[in-house]
Amino acid sequence: EKGLIKAYVGLDQCLWGGLLRILFSSRLGANIQLTGENHLELTTPLLGAVVQVSNDHEQELKSIMPPGIYFSKVAQLKEDPDIIIEAGSETIEMNVLHLRKIWSKDWLTWLTKMARLFDEYFSVDQFLSPTHKGLDHQRLPESLVPYSDEINDVKIAILRDRGSFGHFHLARILNDMGVNVADVTYTDLIEGRHTLREFQCLLLPGGATYGDEGSAGLITAKKVLSHQHLCKEFEQFFMRYDTLVLGFGNGGQILAHLQELIAGANWPIPQKNLDHEFHSRKFLVDILPSPCVVLKDLENSRLMSSFGCRYGHVSKVESKNHVCASTRNPTVDSFISIENNPLHNDQGAYGFTSENGRVSWFLFHPEYHIENDKYDYYDPWPYEKSPWAQLFYTMINWLVKNRNEDQ
Repeated sequence: EKGLIKAYVGLDQCLWGGLLRILFSSRLGANIQLTGENHLELTTPLLGAVVQVSNDHEQELKSIMPPGIYFSKVAQLKEDPDIIIEAGSETIEMNVLHLRKIWSKDWLTWLTKMARLFDEYFSVDQFLSPTHKGLDHQRLPESLVPYSDEINDVKIAILRDRGSFGHFHLARILNDMGVNVADVTYTDLIEGRHTLREFQCLLLPGGATYGDEGSAGLITAKKVLSHQHLCKEFEQFFMRYDTLVLGFGNGGQILAHLQELIAGANWPIPQKNLDHEFHSRKFLVDILPSPCVVLKDLENSRLMSSFGCRYGHVSKVESKNHVCASTRNPTVDSFISIENNPLHNDQGAYGFTSENGRVSWFLFHPEYHIENDKYDYYDPWPYEKSPWAQLFYTMINWLVKNRNEDQ
């Protein structure tokens, strides 16, 4: 409203991506300073925004920032196209025009080919054209079932461990819906700053938990199982009839390793991928008829999603009734870089639920694909939110309907 901001780029991955968007669109260069008091890193997962402000308005913008909003200068734009990055004692020099050139069509084609061969994390396969033929194989639900507006007393905790960044996505989704969520760590529970009795719903995020090295879910699950009081608290939470628990990525691995505490859980334990490599893919997910509470309004849909993991292989599914999501793409090349069942999981299983459907977990990340017509495309679809938003709408409706007023 004051006209202070010349350009704005929202961050959903890292600072470097946001800076490049501004530099590519303006063809300006920049001096990037990652020293001193800002303590920022270019490629560390980060949510927020990059804004372009004139030197004359920098102090005024700082003065109107609300309390608690971190604001730091990271770059000075300049007319020449050179990029100079100062990071500690190291100086890196680049050129905007050169960077634009290597992201040209021919280079992107080559990079896509190499990404398929080496499966680089967050590879270019994560981005696709809205006209890609793989999208034709989606089956969209007829509509979005709205969520209840009686959400004031719904108590949800996002329970995270070291290294995860999926909690940013979950918090943003729920905040957009007007739902207040608590940011809780396992240390908070162990040291008594929070108790699970405070909440009706637990969301366990993933996204580089413990650096995605080793079975991150097992590390966190052992933290719970080895602590007698915390173990009992989880067991009691799972037993309550008014609770929901969802796990995404590493968060799903945690639930798989905690299944001894969960009634009606008969799940496989995700193992290291067959080639022992990290895999990152977009793929098509079939939502199967199952007890899963949060997927009821999406059953029989086939939607695009993504996963990234080193521990995602499921060698044997003992109970088909506990599988709520699978992949069975109709053709091998139906999607970019996607094989039919990319991790070679038994039954094509990528999502699991308990007998009562109140505890569910996914090897993929629907929470990364809530916006329609940005990097993800669901067509024909008249809503700004993608069909995956229905998972969270259904979750809220169930929580409102089943909340315990005395809890």
